Amino acid sequence: METMSEERWKLYKNGLSDAKISAIQNVTRSAIAQWRKRHSLKSNVPKISNGRQLAPMRHLLTELGWGKRAIAKSQNVSTTVIKDWRQRHGVKPHPGTRGMTEKQRHDQIQALQKRVVKAVGYGLPFDIAADAAAELMLAVIEGNVPINAIEEQGRRFGNQALQKFANAFTTKSLDNDLPGHDGLTLLDTLVDESSSIWLEQMGATIH
Repeated sequence: METMSEERWKLYKNGLSDAKISAIQNVTRSAIAQWRKRHSLKSNVPKISNGRQLAPMRHLLTELGWGKRAIAKSQNVSTTVIKDWRQRHGVKPHPGTRGMTEKQRHDQIQALQKRVVKAVGYGLPFDIAADAAAELMLAVIEGNVPINAIEEQGRRFGNQALQKFANAFTTKSLDNDLPGHDGLTLLDTLVDESSSIWLEQMGATIH
């Protein structure tokens, strides 16, 4: 019978992302990321074969006030692609953003990500909070959580990540090895109180 570790290697070699592997094995994304780091493996970044995967981000950037040139540059496509996309979906550009510099747009995205991280809260272990923030950011990008509802939804995403983690290790000792984690124990995944600075550690990078 295939072990969890063997399955993980197989899934990784088949090109699955951390998110997909974690969903299949019912563990957090952070658990997969830690496993990759121990084995010096790069993340499998999902390949984008067409504009459908890019569309959610286009909606978000439009809502943030980015113009078609800025959106096109960020997605490495032509302005014609963005113009055609707007027309097909009836998306109207937001006024008053043409004067934004590239640095200002970059700072704008960082500020949004930090809002997401802050909304999740500071009371969770780093890896669980990181998973919750990543899921919330994805929901914002996909339009399932409006920008103005980030703070309202933060705790719910934090609770969901914590529940998923708890379900995976119910009734297990902190000293027990985690299945398929090469000797890593549940205790190893917990952080001390000094990790309340995790917001600064995360910065604005949520993947």
